[in-house]
Amino acid sequence: MYLYLLSIEDENTIMRKVRLLKRTWFFYRLTYRSTWVRRKVLNWFNSSTLTRIKSIFLLIMAGIVCRTASRIIPSQVSCSSSVVAVRHSHWFTSVLSLKTSSPLRAEPKKKKKVDPRREIMMKERLKKKLKRLEKVAPELIPIEDFITPAKSLDETRIRDAPKHSFEESERRALLLKEWSRYKYSQHQTEMDTINEALEAQRQALDELKLESEELYKAAVSPDTDIFPFQHEGPSYTPPITNYEAPEGKYNDITRVYTQ
Repeated sequence: MYLYLLSIEDENTIMRKVRLLKRTWFFYRLTYRSTWVRRKVLNWFNSSTLTRIKSIFLLIMAGIVCRTASRIIPSQVSCSSSVVAVRHSHWFTSVLSLKTSSPLRAEPKKKKKVDPRREIMMKERLKKKLKRLEKVAPELIPIEDFITPAKSLDETRIRDAPKHSFEESERRALLLKEWSRYKYSQHQTEMDTINEALEAQRQALDELKLESEELYKAAVSPDTDIFPFQHEGPSYTPPITNYEAPEGKYNDITRVYTQ
């Protein structure tokens, strides 16, 4: 680049030549870097053909730049005048501002060919699976507290029952029957006594109501002094001095069910 600056004849010449370079570079940016043109090129060619075209285009551009540079580089020019002309010109930017970027190699994603029949079959299979799931009732999470373990349901006896003689078994059976008759008669006697007391109470209250309404209400009202009981104790439990509560540990064995 410095050799290029040292070999410029005239300010007008450098302006003209640099404009030519800028136009060439602008044409390259416009044609190849344009999004619309790039899309058209990508649609027309595949990746291998596009790579070859890029390399050929870059070689052509390199030849153009070399020819232009060879034309505008004479043999003898002073360094100071050229540098001053480049730095103090307000009509164009410096050649040093030209920057190149790496070519963008890309192509649109290839679309997969999808058979519409396969999509229809997949949808039908999903519908069938959904129907099967709807027919089957959802599995409920069991409550372990309501389930009796199989060990408790086992009715096999571990200890054999003692064997009694015929006379002893007959004596026990007769004793059980006699005890049943005794408890039945006792129950009947108690129930008769209670019924007689309730009937007498009802008749007495009816007679009392006819005599005086106030006395009847006083007799029917509950008696709070029938069981006199008084107790006075501490309002709260006193703390135990120097008591260290034990740190309990437990293993959580609760099962986690996922549906």
